[in-house]
Amino acid sequence: MNSVWIVVVALIGFEANVNGQTTSSSRSTTRILDLSTSTARPATNLTCGQNEIVTNCLPCEDDCETTVRNITTICIGSICFDDGPQFCECPMNGFARNNNGNCVPDAQCPTPTCPSGEQWSENPCDGTCEVLQPNCTLFNCLLPDCACKPGYVRFFDYCIPKEMCPQKKVSRCRTCEAGKICKRHHGWFDWFFEDVGSRYSCEWYTPCEIGLGDSDRNDNWW
Repeated sequence: MNSVWIVVVALIGFEANVNGQTTSSSRSTTRILDLSTSTARPATNLTCGQNEIVTNCLPCEDDCETTVRNITTICIGSICFDDGPQFCECPMNGFARNNNGNCVPDAQCPTPTCPSGEQWSENPCDGTCEVLQPNCTLFNCLLPDCACKPGYVRFFDYCIPKEMCPQKKVSRCRTCEAGKICKRHHGWFDWFFEDVGSRYSCEWYTPCEIGLGDSDRNDNWW
């Protein structure tokens, strides 16, 4: 079945820990399927698969991708036929479709594959090279997702062994150009400001190398 679906994300008080910055989430995510625009076609000589049920309405189903991430599916615009076609549906309460199109119990939905140095977590809350031990509570952790393995921390978008974190250095690898104000840096990137008449513009600078960057006059970067 092809259907138009809309993802609505309701993240209240969102906070996460990314490169030393704290973020969190109320862990409330909803997927809405609009069945009124569905192009599903009824099967002839209907024979449903394992765990499927026969329905005279356009199917509303969960899939394993949303199930393992605790995303709630809500269907709107349901279309039913009193005397017409029937459909095979994977019931939403306790079942979901996997990547092979089979209707399986939620418990059989496979755990997503994570990149190197990461593993699946119900409450991901990664440390970083700047904050090795973040304060993780229910309200500052994210929805189920890949997280750094024990002994690893997140460095940009990668999880690396914490002993591989670059040492913090103080260096003036470049000087402030005329009209620009150097600011104290609290992370791998920061803003610098250029006075353009009475207006200010912001852009990212690129460090000279990992661990090096501009600093305030008489101030250390870290």
